[in-house]
Amino acid sequence: AGVTWGVIQYHFGSREGILMAVVEEGFASLRGQLESVEIDTTDIELCLRAVVDAVWDYHAQPEYLLYTDILRSLRRDQDSLAELEGLLARIDDELSELWTKILEPAMPPGGLSTRLLQRFIFATTRGLAVTRSLRSEEQSVSEERDLLVRALTMLLQDPVDG
Repeated sequence: AGVTWGVIQYHFGSREGILMAVVEEGFASLRGQLESVEIDTTDIELCLRAVVDAVWDYHAQPEYLLYTDILRSLRRDQDSLAELEGLLARIDDELSELWTKILEPAMPPGGLSTRLLQRFIFATTRGLAVTRSLRSEEQSVSEERDLLVRALTMLLQDPVDG
């Protein structure tokens, strides 16, 4: 690329600084996916489907697994762990605001929090992406995504006490 290590180190400070920038770029991609979600309904199933599809589009990118590997590597580095935790907390807050803006108008009162829903959808679609990456051939997970949306819709429409 015609760039010296000195220039890279000046801009990013360290190898970990470069990796943090990659992590931020990854979350910027997710933020862009969520910002592109346009909901003009209070139908919870349609809202959930739009969000699940947007998060899936992020997780389905080949780069997503790279972001995950970088995050795992940074977590093992005690020198950058505090900075990483701060970055992840800030990103989580930013994304939570987006999720709330998208989902809250359709959320029934007294049900699950949007933050819990956010984490569950994120973890589930992440699991689907990792599972798909481990298969010898790329397979669709549209049935699994549809099941996730339908199950969450049923839960939100008829919450179980407990």
